[in-house]
Amino acid sequence: MLIQLRETSVSERTANDDSSTLTETSTTSSFQESSTSLPIQQSTRKNNVQFHQDMIRVLESRAGALNQQLIRARQRQRKPPLLSTEESDLDGADRVYSMLKHLVAIQAADETSFQLVMQAYCHRDRIRWYATIKPQQNNNATSTRVLRRAADRVEELLQELLTIVSPDQVSLKTYNIALQAYANCATPRGECNYASKAETLLEKMKMYFSSQQLVESKLLVLRTSAREQANLQGSACADRAQDLLNELIVDTLKHENSTRILMEAHNLVLEAWSKCGSEESVTNAETCLNYLKTTRADLADSDDDDAKQWFNADVYSNAILVWSKSNQVSAAERCNELLQEMLRHHELKTLPKDSEPSLIAFNGVILAYCRSGRFEEAEHILKVIESATKTCSNLSADVVSYNTILNAYLRSSAIKEKVALEKIRRLVQYMEDNRYEKPYIRPNCFSYKVLFTAWLQSGEPMLLPEAENLLFLIVRLWKAGDTSIDVNNFLFNKLINAYAKSQDPQATNKALKLLQQMKESQLNRPDIITYTSVLECLSNARQPSASDKAEELLQEVFALYEATGQATDRPNVRTFTMAIATLAKNQGNVLRTYELLQQLLQLYEKTKDPNLRPNTYPYNYVLNCAAYTMQSNKTEAFQIATKAFQALRVSDIVEPDCFTYAFWLSCCSNLLVRGSDLQVKCVSFAFKECKQKGLVSIEVIKRLCQGNRPQLVAKLLNVTLEHDDARRDRLWMFNQIRFEKLPLSWSANAPKKQR
Repeated sequence: MLIQLRETSVSERTANDDSSTLTETSTTSSFQESSTSLPIQQSTRKNNVQFHQDMIRVLESRAGALNQQLIRARQRQRKPPLLSTEESDLDGADRVYSMLKHLVAIQAADETSFQLVMQAYCHRDRIRWYATIKPQQNNNATSTRVLRRAADRVEELLQELLTIVSPDQVSLKTYNIALQAYANCATPRGECNYASKAETLLEKMKMYFSSQQLVESKLLVLRTSAREQANLQGSACADRAQDLLNELIVDTLKHENSTRILMEAHNLVLEAWSKCGSEESVTNAETCLNYLKTTRADLADSDDDDAKQWFNADVYSNAILVWSKSNQVSAAERCNELLQEMLRHHELKTLPKDSEPSLIAFNGVILAYCRSGRFEEAEHILKVIESATKTCSNLSADVVSYNTILNAYLRSSAIKEKVALEKIRRLVQYMEDNRYEKPYIRPNCFSYKVLFTAWLQSGEPMLLPEAENLLFLIVRLWKAGDTSIDVNNFLFNKLINAYAKSQDPQATNKALKLLQQMKESQLNRPDIITYTSVLECLSNARQPSASDKAEELLQEVFALYEATGQATDRPNVRTFTMAIATLAKNQGNVLRTYELLQQLLQLYEKTKDPNLRPNTYPYNYVLNCAAYTMQSNKTEAFQIATKAFQALRVSDIVEPDCFTYAFWLSCCSNLLVRGSDLQVKCVSFAFKECKQKGLVSIEVIKRLCQGNRPQLVAKLLNVTLEHDDARRDRLWMFNQIRFEKLPLSWSANAPKKQR
């Protein structure tokens, strides 16, 4: 307390900068203009020492000011904290940085000066803050705020020091402060590449120090590589960490702290392998684990706590994570063995005092069981967690624990048997019932998505109302401020698509209502999937007004695409197909269906978008619309059908199918004079081509019989009619045909269920 009450010193007043508004320059060196490589003059040494004492006083007086932020920063599974403007210099790092600038300006700075400031920033660990950057050469230029990390500032300080002191004169301690900063701030996210920078610095250090001297330095680089290893993103960093471990095994043969160093190194390498999921991960991880277990057993009667601390709960957590990502048959069993072993160590208190089993280990076992399809064992781990909370102060199942099991049930084959659906429903209900007592298991967006998808995949129409209620619940939670719920198009589109597949007579009205809600909502806006699903509902509506509504929606789709120009808003082949189908099934205009087909073909030629590549469906719906048109001008309808049929026959990107010929035969029957030469010619040509392509199906035969005289049908099928058979009706003719007696080559390419 006495230190904090001391009056501000002369040196601190001289370097008095408001730390909350500290301004940097954009040059490579913020001290370059005032620095010199000349030795410090004797007259400045006294001033130099005074500054160092004042720097230490500032830092000591503010020690502990960032303790809460540092606790968060050292929890590496969490996002690092970001200092506010008011917090930016609570620890005094920016203040001593200003003092250093003054020392450089008066040519009094030495390595110790830089060390003090570098250590101050290094102590911030992963804490981030904003700094104001003002271009040095242009006083009128606008300042910008840049996100900074300790490693960035320490790196800059080291570079400045090397302009004052020769690299071979800089102490190992100073270089290691920089390596420590890289290790603290290393992360697989972003593009900081601290592992690469640490490697580069280590290579330079090898020019000035021996391998034995660089043992601690290599350990810091190893730590940086281990922490920068990304999850399931190759194994480059893990491989490098493994290489450094092998070097350390040799370099520490005569080192006094070899046991502690190798314990820490094996711990870090195990952490690296726990992330990458490569084939060699399991082997390397087991090697590290065995070393740690054996060495810890050898240290049982030792008082070397520095070495013992590296055999902790994280060792087992990382080993479990390695196995949980493995495809080996025994992975789940091995994960559970490691979990039980960790719990025994915890019960026997052979782990460090501040080391407890973490939830990530339990979740890893759950994942392993789920991956192997052993859902009951996965659920049992939830009970193991509940039991372990009695002795683990910070342990509690979270929403990830439950979501892992929910997702496994959804992906299992049991979902088709409705067994998994009941499991999912039960688990989500438990999460909802206990969300106040156990807030960490409160269902989030993923939980509800799983339940929502399970209901829709069940194909049970009776569950649609429950899905509707769930969607409205999610919206209400979002509006009430529940940020864990993400209200996006996925849920709305899924429900609209389910309406389209259902037999609900109100499906179209419900889909249109949801579409309108999305238009009016600030949460999201309809996309092309939304509009396409609504069009599918309209195609099944069998309502005269459906055609007009489909046209209206198409105009909205085209307007949306013109406004944004984004490929995600561009109509696709299914959009056009559903619009044409709506017109075809609801007595729409034949000419309009053909225009839409032409529009689809033109847009595909223009964009070459694979999502616009035509298939047989839009052609077939045009033919179907023409065949059953209610308009009086049947000649025009037949002409349009002929254009569509011929375009499909000569297309380079799509070929007719059995439904193409079935619909074309209906066009010939319904739009041409029965028995006329034109009808006989068109029907005969089409059926012969259909036979040659192996596309004769039940539907083709049925429409051939329905629209033509028995004599023509018999001729085309190569069958003989009795005298009385010629007077029979067409349905009788169809029923008399024995499909199994027709040549197999006629239907070789038709779908099996249509043969």
